[in-house]
Amino acid sequence: VPHIVGEPYPHPGRSPDNVYALQFRLLYERDLPLIRQLGADTLRLRPWEGSNHDRDHLYTTMADHGLCKVIPTFQMAKHYVNMINENEELPDTGSSSALHKEFTRFAARMFPQKLDGLKVAAWTVDMSLDLSEMMPLVSTCIVVPPPTSAAGRNFNRYVSLLTALVNWVQSTTGSIAPSLADAPLLIPLDVSRMPMTSDYLKSISTFLECMPKWAPQLFEGTGGAASRWLLSFALPQDAGTAYPFKEILQAMGRRLHLDKKRAVVMVGTQALIRDPTNPNSLIDDLNSSAPAKQQNELQDTYTDYSLAQGATTAYDGFILDEWSDDWDRGTRGPFFLARSSVDEMSEVCHRGGRYSHDIT
Repeated sequence: VPHIVGEPYPHPGRSPDNVYALQFRLLYERDLPLIRQLGADTLRLRPWEGSNHDRDHLYTTMADHGLCKVIPTFQMAKHYVNMINENEELPDTGSSSALHKEFTRFAARMFPQKLDGLKVAAWTVDMSLDLSEMMPLVSTCIVVPPPTSAAGRNFNRYVSLLTALVNWVQSTTGSIAPSLADAPLLIPLDVSRMPMTSDYLKSISTFLECMPKWAPQLFEGTGGAASRWLLSFALPQDAGTAYPFKEILQAMGRRLHLDKKRAVVMVGTQALIRDPTNPNSLIDDLNSSAPAKQQNELQDTYTDYSLAQGATTAYDGFILDEWSDDWDRGTRGPFFLARSSVDEMSEVCHRGGRYSHDIT
C-alpha cells in the first residue's frame, strides 16, 4: 500500500488528491522496486479522482517491475458523510445520484485496457465498521442491530451503502461495473479497534459469525468473486505486553473456516514517530546501524500469518500497510470508521502525524 507524506484526505467528506499522478513519480519510482523485492505482486490503491491518463506512468512502472495486479479503493466515506449531513437512513441509489455516477466512473477505470494491462485482483472501500461500538450489540446473531441506537444506525447506514455497490456489480439484469464482476469485494474490518478484553477472541469470533447473518447480501457472491473480509491490524509499538497476533489470526481463521468465509489480512504498525526521530523506521532500517526492530517485527508477523494460513486455510493474502515516511498513525487506522458524526470520523492526529498534514 504505497502512501506519500501526509494523509491524502484527512476529512472523510473531502475529495481525495490525485496522489498517483505524474508529479509523484520520484516517490513511486523509488518504492516500486523495493516493494517488488519483498515478493509482492499487488498494490492496494487509495481512492483518487481524475482520469486514468494521470496514472499511466504509474501503471507502466508497476508492470515494468512485475507488479501486475491492483486492488482499487472506492471512496464510500464521502457518501456516508452525505447521509449524516442529510439525516438519511438509506442512500440515494437512483441513476442520477452522486453515488451511482461516481461508482460507475470508478468501475469504468478498472478495465484492463484502462490499466495498461494490469489486473484487478479485488476491490474495496475506504470505510470499516467500528468494532469498539459494535461489540455491545453482539449478544445474539438472531437480531440485526436496530437503528434505534447510534451504533445500530451507523451499522445500517454502512451496510446499506455497501449493499448498493454489491448489487450494482452483481446485477443479473446488467452490471454497471462489469470490470469488477469477477473480482471479490474486500470488506474492511479494522480489528485494531477491538477492545482488548478477557473475552476478546470469543467476541471477535462471534462478530464474524453474526455479520453474514445480519447482512447476507454482502456475502452472496460465489467462487473467486465471493466477498472476503479485509482484516486490518495495527501492531502496537512498545505496548509493554505482547500483542497476540498469531492467536487472534488462528481464532478468526477457525471461525471463518466454519462459516465457509475467507479473508485477506492487512498489517501496519501503530503510533510511530515521524522521521528523523524514529529509530525504527523501515526507511531508516536501510541506512541505520540501529537494530531493525520494526522490520523484524513485521517479518515475524508475516511468519505468524503464514502459520495461521496453513492451519486454517481461511486466508487468501497478506497486505503490508506501510507509509513511505513513517509518520505517526494516530488513533485512526487506514480506514474511516462508520460513526455518528463527521468530527468523530475525521479523528486527526494531534501529535503532528500523517493524518493532520498535507502533501509537502
